[in-house]
Amino acid sequence: MTLEPLPRPQESSLYAFCSKWAKRLRLVGKQDSKTPLPKGGLGPYIRFFLAPYRGSIFKALFLLTVAAMTVLSFGFGLRFVVDAASRHTADFLNKGLGFFLIASAVLAVNAYLRITTTSWLGERVVNDIRRQLFAHLMTLDQRFFETTRTGDLIARINTDTSVLLTLFTSSAAVAVRSLLQLFGGLFMMCVTSMRLTGIVLLVIPVILSPIWLLGRRVKSLTRLVQDASGSSEAFAAEYLGAMSAVQIFGKQTACLKDFADLLVGKMTLVKNRIHMRSGLVCVVIFFAFSCVSTVLWIGSHAVIAGTLSAGALTSFVFFAIITAGSLNSLSEVYGEIQTAAGAMHRITEIFEEKPRLAIPATPRALGPFHEALTFENVTFSYPTRPDTPALQGVSFQIKRGERVALVGPSGAGKSTIFQLLLRLYDPTQGRILVDGVPFTDLLPEEVRALFAVVPQEAAVFNTSAEKNIAFGAWGVPSHQDIEEAAKLAHAHGFITSLPQGYETTLGERGVRLSGGQRQRIALARAFLRGSDILLLDEATNALDTESEAHIQEALETLLEGKTSLIIAHRLSTIEKADRILVIDGGHLVEEGTHAQLLAKGGVYARLAKRDFKKEDPS
Repeated sequence: MTLEPLPRPQESSLYAFCSKWAKRLRLVGKQDSKTPLPKGGLGPYIRFFLAPYRGSIFKALFLLTVAAMTVLSFGFGLRFVVDAASRHTADFLNKGLGFFLIASAVLAVNAYLRITTTSWLGERVVNDIRRQLFAHLMTLDQRFFETTRTGDLIARINTDTSVLLTLFTSSAAVAVRSLLQLFGGLFMMCVTSMRLTGIVLLVIPVILSPIWLLGRRVKSLTRLVQDASGSSEAFAAEYLGAMSAVQIFGKQTACLKDFADLLVGKMTLVKNRIHMRSGLVCVVIFFAFSCVSTVLWIGSHAVIAGTLSAGALTSFVFFAIITAGSLNSLSEVYGEIQTAAGAMHRITEIFEEKPRLAIPATPRALGPFHEALTFENVTFSYPTRPDTPALQGVSFQIKRGERVALVGPSGAGKSTIFQLLLRLYDPTQGRILVDGVPFTDLLPEEVRALFAVVPQEAAVFNTSAEKNIAFGAWGVPSHQDIEEAAKLAHAHGFITSLPQGYETTLGERGVRLSGGQRQRIALARAFLRGSDILLLDEATNALDTESEAHIQEALETLLEGKTSLIIAHRLSTIEKADRILVIDGGHLVEEGTHAQLLAKGGVYARLAKRDFKKEDPS
């Protein structure tokens, strides 16, 4: 899935010119809404996200070049002003003042335009990365989310992209400007005095060596720091999301200790990184300004000997200081660039993840469900437990219109069957078919369109009641349809009693609702969805007796003429089923009606006697 970048102004001739040269210089690549994500490391990804903003990139480069040239022009001005002062020429001093004032104004205006351009460019690029990253996560299957902590993903979307924002808005501009001033300063030094420039060139390799050597260590430490940050954020997100359990069991102190230990580990890495970056800057500053001091000493002797004018020495020292300052800036920015490279590497790890569900090259079309849903010798193991099958050789068929109950002890594999039907996973062995068509010949979204699901724990989002119910629909339902679904689920009454009715925000994970109310939101979604097959995980389990009676009546209407598979815990649900599938230890051990299975005296009879809930007749 690839998203369009933010809208940009209509292309102009200048934009076309800049785009042509951007491609020639390989600054950016091609990208449109159909371009797939690139492969091959950080460079292709950076070009991919910069591609839509060629004009802004060239505008920024132009402004940075102007800024560097303007700063270097001060060296010429100093040379002529000092020489004029030594000759007591006041007229040229006045012109020199005018030159410096104009140059200062150019720098000021340039700074405004440059900062505006680079900041807005950075914000847009990082916004595109965040959207694309979130969009890519939406395409990944449950295998990925089962092995990845949500908090770490949030850290990559927010924290790592914030590091990139610093790179694009400031660090990159500083790096480019420093490079332009470095090479421009060296050129002007050559023009002024080749002898003094030779001395400077001897020192530059000494300055660049620690930048290269220590910079690699900084990059490695930065990656470790970002991983540690992701772990601490994941820990905080996990335990804050379960704060009621933490408080109930009195584990606040233990959680705080674990979180503090994570932070201590992170800060140890941060300390090492700070020392490395500081040492890098320290070495660069010492050698750079020692070089300037040596050049000043040698140049002063040349002025005394009459082989170099005072203005030329002043100009050369100015260029040397600009060069030394640029090297210092590059050493500081290099650490920031390594930090950004580490962040981008963590982001590209997500982009490199691919869905593991089998996606057919030419998907088959599937019409309305009209025959049967079939499991053929299905075996499945979760990715985190590959040696422990959750299902083993399970085979059954559910015909259209059948109401089938799925029973078994906890951990038997009942929920796994639901997950395979919804194609959150593919079987390790065997096949699942609908109307004779294997699931692997269909797109996952087409398979999921067959089902309406009411889980035992309803997912409620921090948005309005209306949007929460509409979450279960295909397309955009009308308010009337949403209200009708709520009435069927007996949710209309409590929703209208909320402060803003259907527009009331329900809070994160529906904290403003009771368990029964959250369940009725889930039921309303199922009514609104109107799919051919219903998957119910004891849909009325969390409701009070009165509401349950009403919803059971509504469910009977909903189930009429539909196929349903129900994970059942109540005897009334089981007794009304056309057929019962008994799962134990990942195997289908029994199959039949309630009476038939009781007569067998097997696993089902034992469960019925011990576990199934009898309703209070009163």
